[in-house]
Amino acid sequence: MPNSLAHYGIQIVTTRLAIPAADLRWACIGCVIPDLPWIGQRIASSLPFWDALSIRIYCIIQASLFFCLMLCFFLTLFSRTPSRVMAILSINVFLHLLLDALQLKWANGVHFFAPVSWQMSGFQFVWPEHPLTYLLTAAGLVGIILVLLKYQTSPLFILPRTRPKQFAAILVFGCYLLLPLFFFYGPKGANNHYLATLIDKDGRPGQYVEVDRANFETKTRTLTLFTGEKINLRGSLPDHNTTLSIQGVFVEPDSIRVVNHHVHQKLRNYFNYIGLVLLLLLICISFQPAKKHHNR
Repeated sequence: MPNSLAHYGIQIVTTRLAIPAADLRWACIGCVIPDLPWIGQRIASSLPFWDALSIRIYCIIQASLFFCLMLCFFLTLFSRTPSRVMAILSINVFLHLLLDALQLKWANGVHFFAPVSWQMSGFQFVWPEHPLTYLLTAAGLVGIILVLLKYQTSPLFILPRTRPKQFAAILVFGCYLLLPLFFFYGPKGANNHYLATLIDKDGRPGQYVEVDRANFETKTRTLTLFTGEKINLRGSLPDHNTTLSIQGVFVEPDSIRVVNHHVHQKLRNYFNYIGLVLLLLLICISFQPAKKHHNR
C-alpha cells in the first residue's frame, strides 16, 4: 500500500475536486482510516498475551470497506455536517483501498465486498517503491502542511450533546470493535494472507505460499513471519539483511523454496511516521476554540 503521505498527495486534491466545500482535514482523516487496524496490530503484537494470527484476522476484517465505513459513520457523530463529512470520509476510504489494490503486494489485497465475500481484490500494477509513489509522497507532504496552515485556528470536532447521538456513538463504535469477532471464519476460510496455510503446520509441505514484507537475515537465511516464527529459505536470495516479500512453496513445515522475491526499501516506514505525526498535529490543533473560521 502507498505510505500515508502518498495517500494525502492524491486524495486531498481528489476531495477538493469532488467536494469543493469540503473541510480537507476530514479528507486527511479518511486517508488513514483503513490503516488504523494495522497500526493497532503493531501495538498489540508487542504484547505477550496476544495471538498474532488472531490479531491478523481481526485486522483484516476491520480494514475491509464495510468496517471502514462503519468507523466513518461513527466519526460523523462528532461533526456539524454529518452528511457532508460522511461523503468526504467515504470517498477517501474507498480511494485508499483502491490505491492499495493498484499496488503490487504479495499475500495481500483489499476487501470491497466483505462480509459477503472475503476474496481479496488486487490489480497488482506497481510496487510501493515505484517513482510515482515518491512524487505523490512529496505532493502529500506539501498538501497536509497547507491543510495545517489553512485550518490551524478552526475547530473540527464537537461532542454529541443529545442522548440519541451519544447512544449511537457508543453503539456504532462497539459494533466496530466487536462485530469482527463474528466473522473470523471469513478471512481464514478464504486463506487471506495465506493464514490457513500458516496455521496448518503439518499440512504445509507442498503448499504454495506468499509472504509480505518480512525481515530476512542473510546469515541464517531465515525469514521472520509476523507471528515471530522463523522460516528457512532456499533459493537465490539477497546477500544482506533486508525486508523481503517472497513467493514460494513449503518443502518442510519450517522451510520454503523461494520462487520469486522482492526487496523493499525502508523509506516507506519513515514516510508513514511523518504522515501520521502531521495528522495527529492536525487533529490536536482542531480542538482549539474557534477564532475566525467556522467548521464546514
